Amino acid sequence: IPEPPCGLMVRDSASISHRIIARQLNSSSPPIRSDAYNHADDSPNFYFFMTPKEILLHDVRQAMSSAECLVSAEGVDKALDAMAVAISRRIADRDPLIYVVMNGGLVLAGQILTRLQFPLEVSYLHATRYGHDTTGKLLDWRVRPTHDLRGRTVLVLDDVLDEGYTLLAVMEYLRNEGASEVLSAVLVDKRHDHKAQTGMRPDFFGIEAPDRFLFGCGMDYKGYWRNAPGIYAIKGS
Repeated sequence: IPEPPCGLMVRDSASISHRIIARQLNSSSPPIRSDAYNHADDSPNFYFFMTPKEILLHDVRQAMSSAECLVSAEGVDKALDAMAVAISRRIADRDPLIYVVMNGGLVLAGQILTRLQFPLEVSYLHATRYGHDTTGKLLDWRVRPTHDLRGRTVLVLDDVLDEGYTLLAVMEYLRNEGASEVLSAVLVDKRHDHKAQTGMRPDFFGIEAPDRFLFGCGMDYKGYWRNAPGIYAIKGS
């Protein structure tokens, strides 16, 4: 088993294998279907004795074990310090309303808000695009903004600006609701040429990253590792 990146602890897959096999041999529970053989590169016998949830967790642990740490926790902290300075210079005197985009923006919000030493209001929203519509116009709102936005300066916090269709649609919605200014802040801005708008950039960002499958600091891998303290890239992505 390779050493986990950036000093993170990941459970030994071999010990998981021994535990699962021992449990199954002493249990009347049937093993999972043989199509589990198609997962990853481990031996078929290993996966045959695992439940779907255990396969997922094994995959998640293996992903971290083999991931490349692009930015350490210390590097993220420095980026957050710089972001906080830039944000403060821009909106400290504007009575801003901060909207956190769930779930990705949760970790960024917890880390950046305590660095902003001025009065502000905080709320959250949750929206996804219908059917991954590439126009970015139709939003499936899980939680809509609830504040009166008329005349307000609004800062939207999210984890990453990838293609940006959802963020663009959220910001357009906030403007249409009467906000006088809508700004965006993301921890990671991915470098590529297929943004929702040509030349699209966030108003504030902490780290520029390559166009790879990233996780950590709010970004997830199959729903996991948002809590990882650095920025990681899946091996081979």
